[in-house]
Amino acid sequence: MDFYTQQIESLNLLAKKLKAQKRTKAEILADFVGAGILDTKGDFTEPYKELQKFKRTNK
Repeated sequence: MDFYTQQIESLNLLAKKLKAQKRTKAEILADFVGAGILDTKGDFTEPYKELQKFKRTNK
């Protein structure tokens, strides 16, 4: 198995593990804020404004 295939398989495994974790909305928001993707109000920061088009809203 080549390096890139190994990396993809490792990332897929990690994604499955993370998806299985039960986390609160506050914990998830804190991760996005810490990564600089969202601000503390839940709005996208400047480099990620384009993602606003895809944001789900709870109705």
